[in-house]
Amino acid sequence: MIERVAQRYANDAPDSAAGYGAGSAALFIDAEGCLSIFAALVRLAGLAEDLDLDGPFTILAPSDRAFHALGRAGLQWLMSDEELLVDVMEFHVLVGEASFAISDRRTSLARTLQGEATTCALSDGRGSVGNARVLRAVRVSNGVVCISDAVLSPKFGQARGSSHALRWQRFVDGKS
Repeated sequence: MIERVAQRYANDAPDSAAGYGAGSAALFIDAEGCLSIFAALVRLAGLAEDLDLDGPFTILAPSDRAFHALGRAGLQWLMSDEELLVDVMEFHVLVGEASFAISDRRTSLARTLQGEATTCALSDGRGSVGNARVLRAVRVSNGVVCISDAVLSPKFGQARGSSHALRWQRFVDGKS
Protein backbone atom coordinates (compact mmCIF):
# COMPACT_ATOMS: atom_id res chain seq x y z
CA MET A 1 0.00 0.00 0.00
CA ILE A 2 2.79 2.42 0.92
CA GLU A 3 4.54 1.84 -2.41
CA ARG A 4 1.25 2.44 -4.28
CA VAL A 5 0.73 5.77 -2.50
CA ALA A 6 4.31 6.87 -3.16
CA GLN A 7 4.10 5.74 -6.82
CA ARG A 8 0.75 7.45 -7.30
CA TYR A 9 2.19 10.82 -6.35
CA ALA A 10 5.60 10.25 -7.91
CA ASN A 11 3.79 10.26 -11.25
CA ASP A 12 2.57 13.80 -10.48
CA ALA A 13 6.14 15.15 -10.17
CA PRO A 14 7.31 17.64 -12.78
CA ASP A 15 8.95 16.10 -15.86
CA SER A 16 11.89 18.48 -15.86
CA ALA A 17 14.13 19.80 -13.15
CA ALA A 18 13.95 23.34 -14.52
CA GLY A 19 13.96 25.78 -11.62
CA TYR A 20 14.94 22.91 -9.32
CA GLY A 21 15.33 24.46 -5.88
CA ALA A 22 14.07 27.80 -7.18
CA GLY A 23 10.36 26.91 -7.21
CA SER A 24 8.07 26.49 -4.22
CA ALA A 25 8.59 24.01 -1.42
CA ALA A 26 5.79 21.87 -2.88
CA LEU A 27 7.48 21.71 -6.30
CA PHE A 28 10.87 20.88 -4.80
CA ILE A 29 9.43 18.11 -2.61
CA ASP A 30 7.66 16.58 -5.61
CA ALA A 31 10.84 16.69 -7.71
CA GLU A 32 13.31 15.42 -5.10
CA GLY A 33 13.72 11.65 -5.50
CA CYS A 34 14.56 10.86 -1.87
CA LEU A 35 11.32 12.50 -0.66
CA SER A 36 8.72 10.39 -2.49
CA ILE A 37 7.07 9.09 0.70
CA PHE A 38 7.02 12.54 2.30
CA ALA A 39 5.54 14.01 -0.91
CA ALA A 40 2.82 11.34 -0.93
CA LEU A 41 1.96 11.93 2.73
CA VAL A 42 1.89 15.72 2.27
CA ARG A 43 -0.68 15.25 -0.50
CA LEU A 44 -2.64 12.66 1.51
CA ALA A 45 -2.78 15.12 4.44
CA GLY A 46 -4.03 17.88 2.11
CA LEU A 47 -1.00 20.14 2.65
CA ALA A 48 0.45 20.32 -0.88
CA GLU A 49 -1.40 23.53 -1.77
CA ASP A 50 -0.35 25.12 1.54
CA LEU A 51 3.30 24.50 0.65
CA ASP A 52 2.78 26.52 -2.54
CA LEU A 53 1.79 29.64 -0.54
CA ASP A 54 4.13 32.59 -0.04
CA GLY A 55 5.53 31.48 3.32
CA PRO A 56 8.20 31.70 4.46
CA PHE A 57 8.28 28.12 5.72
CA THR A 58 10.94 25.71 6.83
CA ILE A 59 9.91 22.23 5.75
CA LEU A 60 11.51 19.38 7.68
CA ALA A 61 11.23 16.68 5.07
CA PRO A 62 12.21 13.21 6.30
CA SER A 63 13.94 11.16 3.62
CA ASP A 64 12.42 7.93 2.38
CA ARG A 65 15.03 6.11 4.49
CA ALA A 66 13.68 7.87 7.61
CA PHE A 67 10.15 6.68 6.82
CA HIS A 68 11.38 3.15 6.14
CA ALA A 69 12.84 3.14 9.67
CA LEU A 70 9.24 3.27 10.96
CA GLY A 71 8.57 -0.06 9.29
CA ARG A 72 5.59 -1.06 7.20
CA ALA A 73 3.28 -1.18 10.23
CA GLY A 74 4.26 2.33 11.30
CA LEU A 75 3.65 3.79 7.84
CA GLN A 76 0.32 1.99 7.48
CA TRP A 77 -0.74 3.23 10.91
CA LEU A 78 0.16 6.82 9.99
CA MET A 79 -1.72 6.61 6.68
CA SER A 80 -4.79 5.02 8.23
CA ASP A 81 -5.51 7.80 10.75
CA GLU A 82 -6.24 11.08 8.95
CA GLU A 83 -6.15 13.27 12.08
CA LEU A 84 -2.85 11.76 13.18
CA LEU A 85 -1.41 12.11 9.66
CA VAL A 86 -2.33 15.81 9.47
CA ASP A 87 -0.86 16.48 12.93
CA VAL A 88 2.41 14.70 12.10
CA MET A 89 2.78 16.33 8.67
CA GLU A 90 1.95 19.82 10.04
CA PHE A 91 4.58 19.25 12.74
CA HIS A 92 7.17 19.01 9.93
CA VAL A 93 6.34 22.55 8.73
CA LEU A 94 7.85 25.44 10.68
CA VAL A 95 6.27 28.86 10.36
CA GLY A 96 9.07 31.15 9.15
CA GLU A 97 12.64 30.12 8.51
CA ALA A 98 14.46 28.13 11.18
CA SER A 99 17.30 30.16 12.66
CA PHE A 100 19.92 27.54 11.74
CA ALA A 101 18.88 27.83 8.10
CA ILE A 102 19.45 31.60 7.92
CA SER A 103 21.95 32.59 10.65
CA ASP A 104 24.61 31.35 13.04
CA ARG A 105 22.22 31.29 15.97
CA ARG A 106 22.87 28.09 17.95
CA THR A 107 19.44 27.16 19.37
CA SER A 108 15.95 28.51 19.14
CA LEU A 109 12.33 27.50 19.45
CA ALA A 110 10.26 27.43 16.29
CA ARG A 111 6.48 27.24 15.99
CA THR A 112 5.15 24.46 13.79
CA LEU A 113 2.10 24.67 11.56
CA GLN A 114 0.59 22.03 13.87
CA GLY A 115 0.78 24.58 16.71
CA GLU A 116 3.48 23.16 18.94
CA ALA A 117 6.98 24.56 19.33
CA THR A 118 10.09 22.53 18.64
CA THR A 119 13.79 23.13 19.24
CA CYS A 120 16.10 24.01 16.36
CA ALA A 121 19.83 23.77 16.93
CA LEU A 122 23.10 24.28 15.09
CA SER A 123 26.14 22.30 16.17
CA ASP A 124 29.38 21.80 14.24
CA GLY A 125 27.77 23.40 11.20
CA ARG A 126 24.90 20.89 11.14
CA GLY A 127 21.30 21.74 11.86
CA SER A 128 18.90 19.62 13.84
CA VAL A 129 15.26 19.82 14.84
CA GLY A 130 14.13 17.69 17.73
CA ASN A 131 15.76 14.29 17.21
CA ALA A 132 16.23 14.78 13.44
CA ARG A 133 19.50 15.85 11.83
CA VAL A 134 19.33 18.05 8.76
CA LEU A 135 21.15 16.24 5.95
CA ARG A 136 20.75 18.97 3.35
CA ALA A 137 18.99 22.34 3.21
CA VAL A 138 17.75 23.86 -0.05
CA ARG A 139 16.42 27.40 -0.37
CA VAL A 140 13.17 27.55 -2.35
CA SER A 141 11.01 30.51 -3.36
CA ASN A 142 8.89 30.35 -0.20
CA GLY A 143 11.44 29.24 2.39
CA VAL A 144 13.81 26.37 3.02
CA VAL A 145 13.38 22.61 2.62
CA CYS A 146 15.54 20.64 5.07
CA ILE A 147 15.92 16.98 4.21
CA SER A 148 16.21 15.14 7.52
CA ASP A 149 17.12 11.70 8.81
CA ALA A 150 14.13 11.11 11.12
CA VAL A 151 10.36 11.43 11.30
CA LEU A 152 9.37 13.85 14.04
CA SER A 153 6.41 13.32 16.33
CA PRO A 154 4.44 16.06 18.06
CA LYS A 155 4.38 15.83 21.84
CA PHE A 156 0.62 15.42 22.06
CA GLY A 157 -0.56 16.90 25.34
CA GLN A 158 -2.99 14.91 27.49
CA ALA A 159 -5.79 17.42 26.87
CA ARG A 160 -5.32 17.49 23.10
CA GLY A 161 -4.05 14.04 22.21
CA SER A 162 -6.19 10.96 21.93
CA SER A 163 -4.92 7.68 23.36
CA HIS A 164 -4.28 6.66 19.73
CA ALA A 165 -2.07 9.74 19.20
CA LEU A 166 -0.21 9.11 22.45
CA ARG A 167 0.47 5.50 21.39
CA TRP A 168 1.85 6.84 18.08
CA GLN A 169 4.16 9.20 19.98
CA ARG A 170 5.50 6.32 22.10
CA PHE A 171 5.95 4.21 18.94
CA VAL A 172 8.00 6.88 17.15
CA ASP A 173 10.03 7.71 20.27
CA GLY A 174 10.92 4.02 20.55
CA LYS A 175 12.22 4.02 16.95
CA SER A 176 14.56 6.99 17.50
